[in-house]
Amino acid sequence: MFPLGDDNSQRRTTPYVVWTFVGINVLFWLAQLGFGESFTYGWAAIPFEITRNVDLVQAQMVEFAGQTIEIPQAPGPVPIHITVLTAMFMHGSWMHIIGNMLYLLIFGDQIEDILGHGRFILFYLLCGIGASLAHIAFASNSVVPSLGASTGVAYMAHIGGFAAGAVLIFLMAIGRPPPVPARQKVMRLSRRR
Repeated sequence: MFPLGDDNSQRRTTPYVVWTFVGINVLFWLAQLGFGESFTYGWAAIPFEITRNVDLVQAQMVEFAGQTIEIPQAPGPVPIHITVLTAMFMHGSWMHIIGNMLYLLIFGDQIEDILGHGRFILFYLLCGIGASLAHIAFASNSVVPSLGASTGVAYMAHIGGFAAGAVLIFLMAIGRPPPVPARQKVMRLSRRR
């Protein structure tokens, strides 16, 4: 189920950061399409690489459902830990990026409005890092690349990102003015006339 939109009547700011993050995600997707699997496998987060501080560059054989599967690998950035950050901007398919960017555009603008531009940048990055770290903590020996919050479905990445977001939204909203309810907004406008 895809949302078609939401009520932005209470939004006080223009979501420049959301638009910027959508742009960065699209640029990473274009890089994935342009540079192919070597870019994807090199810049996605691989728990084994992060926990061992090693960059796997040769294909790895893994047992899955009674079969031996070859997982390609490619050189990544130096230091390899940067992939915890870069992986959050990567996607596994057209539907993956379209779905994620749709949700970011529809719901991210309210969060940016509540937190402000600077705090929203920090919020977005910390939630993404929290998602990657949760996945890495529960699959530390995995050589399967993780991108976005999905490799197959990285359940712990989804749970980690959700938990980070739930905690951070309350902490980071401290000191920010609450949104003006739509009814009060209409009343304020009518008083000015």
